[in-house]
Order: sequence, then C-alpha cells, then structure tokens
Amino acid sequence: MRRPLLACAAAMVFAACGAGSDSADSQRDWLHVLSRKKAAMAKPSSTQEKQVYADTLGAFVQRHPTHERARAVYQRIQLDFARELASLGRHQDAIRFYRAVLTADGGAAVVKNEVFVTGIGRVQVPKAVKPYARLAYAADADVVIGGALS
Repeated sequence: MRRPLLACAAAMVFAACGAGSDSADSQRDWLHVLSRKKAAMAKPSSTQEKQVYADTLGAFVQRHPTHERARAVYQRIQLDFARELASLGRHQDAIRFYRAVLTADGGAAVVKNEVFVTGIGRVQVPKAVKPYARLAYAADADVVIGGALS
C-alpha cells in the first residue's frame, strides 16, 4: 500500500519540477524584456534601443503566447508605432500595424416592411438600407468597440 502511494507522490514531485522549469524560463525571459524596457524608456534613449525593446517583446510573445501582460503591451506598442508612421505620412506601413491589433468591418442591412410607431400613428417603410461600420480594439485589459448606424 505504501509503495504505490510513494511512487505516486514521487511522480507528482517530478511533474511539478518539470512544469516549474518552463515557468522559470518564462520569468527569466520576462526579466530580460524588462531590462530592455528600462534602456528604451530612459530619457537619452535612441531609436535603436526602442526597436530592440519592441523586437525583444515581440520574440517573447511568440515564445509565450499565453502571457497576457506581454501581449497587451506588445499590442499597445504596435498601435503607438502605427500612429507614428501615420503622422510621418507612411499610411500604407501604418495600416499593416493597425490590422494586427484592430478589427474592422462594415456593410449594409436591408430591411423590408418595417413599422414605426410615432405620435401621430404608425408609419410603414417598405424598404430601407441601413449602413453600419464597426471598429474594435481588443486587449486583455480593455475592449473598445465603436460603431455607427444611420
């Protein structure tokens, strides 16, 4: 009775040790990203240091896609970079970064035989076209959705 219990406990300990090594790698990589951030956010920082930070963060997100904070920060960096490109007139380059983070769709809905109740009675509209547009930015920390109906 004790041997199977001891073997089960040993297997659980080894499994926990194996799972911890991935977490330790993740922590080590995240600390490396944060050290690059310090260099990029220092007052006399160069564009190259900022690019190294963005590249390091992007590589971290590729290796650890479930790290929510890293993904949210990387999306914000992409949006900032897209805004900077757009302000320089490089709109086609900016669109590529916006598309990585933003979702946009639009179209038109056609409705038939719609009835509205007004103060003077009912009004029937045989056919109406209602265009719509939606722009959504979704990150783990916040979600912003904007739309328009006419």
